[in-house]
Amino acid sequence: MAVPPERVDRLLQALRRPGVPIAARIGEVVEDPSGRIRVEA
Repeated sequence: MAVPPERVDRLLQALRRPGVPIAARIGEVVEDPSGRIRVEA
């Protein structure tokens, strides 16, 4: 699920309200003209 950064907190709160056990922000979409996917830990 992707949402704009300014709506992340509201989405996580809405997911937790009905009892979703785990809700977290796990990434960020950034502009990268190379067409690559990079995962950092």
